[in-house]
Amino acid sequence: GAARWFAEAARLAEPWHVTIVLLIARSHLAEIHRRQARPAEAITEARAALELAARERLDEHPEATVANLTLAELLVDERRSDEATVYFQRGADLAARVPYVPRQEQLRSVRERLDGVDRRGRTSTRGMVEQLTGRELSVLRLLPSKLTPREIAVELYLSLNTIKSHTRSIYRKLGVQSRHEAIEAARGFGLL
Repeated sequence: GAARWFAEAARLAEPWHVTIVLLIARSHLAEIHRRQARPAEAITEARAALELAARERLDEHPEATVANLTLAELLVDERRSDEATVYFQRGADLAARVPYVPRQEQLRSVRERLDGVDRRGRTSTRGMVEQLTGRELSVLRLLPSKLTPREIAVELYLSLNTIKSHTRSIYRKLGVQSRHEAIEAARGFGLL
């Protein structure tokens, strides 16, 4: 629902050049797409938000925090930690200007993920049996939601059998036996 309303806000703001609303809407759409395991859409929205901010001289505005932190998290996912650190630092600087709990939470989350990346850009996953694939990470990110496996399949445009296969693989690689254990283990490894 939130994605629909942010998209509507962007649609209404664009022709009237209400750039701050457009920046907020695109930034939050990027974060929603990231949480829905849609990295391509998330990167597109985050970069569009940051390009708008730069073009309209809003890149110093605290509302650019979300786009910077979302892009940092997406770059961590792609194992591009050096680039992620640049966006993280920018987001941290902006977040410090106007303390706001959701931004602070996002900042903490990205910081923890970056802290879990070793010097070679790999997520530190000591204790994991094997690294997760990109598709498995997409499934993993939806496990904390209330979505059923069938709903996760619909969300990711995959078959139910593929979701079940990825889930079994995730459990095996994390060394767990249940969805709850997988979520807790993934949080411990900085994957969520």
